Amino acid sequence: FIFLLTLVWILQTACSRLPTYEKHIKELDSLKIVLNQAADNFKQIDSLSCVDYYNQYYAYTQFINKSSVDTINKIDAENLQVFYKSGNTIKEYLNIRNVSLQKVKTINSQLINLTRDLKSGAIKSEDAITFINAENQNAITCITDLKTNTTITQQAIDNFNKTLLSTELFIKNHNQNNLPVITKQNIHAN
Repeated sequence: FIFLLTLVWILQTACSRLPTYEKHIKELDSLKIVLNQAADNFKQIDSLSCVDYYNQYYAYTQFINKSSVDTINKIDAENLQVFYKSGNTIKEYLNIRNVSLQKVKTINSQLINLTRDLKSGAIKSEDAITFINAENQNAITCITDLKTNTTITQQAIDNFNKTLLSTELFIKNHNQNNLPVITKQNIHAN
């Protein structure tokens, strides 16, 4: 009987020493959901269309940069500035897309592993909060970046489409009513 009481006491003591991270586990699970939603929104940008937009942007800016237009009116100048800026943003989106989505996969994996380790007690209690805070910060930074890049890219696509016609008219006016040939550039939608 004394052995049984001692065994029960040891088990209770051991279990009471294991901190419970239920709240943190729920927060990590919620964070995974928000991260995946931000990634889904980021992926909804039509990257194949962005490649086409970039190819147009590249061909048109190459022509504009090589043409010898001395002066242009204010409206054309403003439209071309927006066209250049939106094209650069689309190019940047295409350059960061794959890296951003890979980062989401990595963070998801880290959150899953941390949750599993917290549930099993595999992490020392003195290290647990440090790991939780670090993974929280990584996920929050990634979510913020994804949301920002999604908004900026969608706005750039809208601006690109709004200024495309005026840019084409500008080029035609300076190129005997012709547009430059659009060729595929070495940029991909990954």
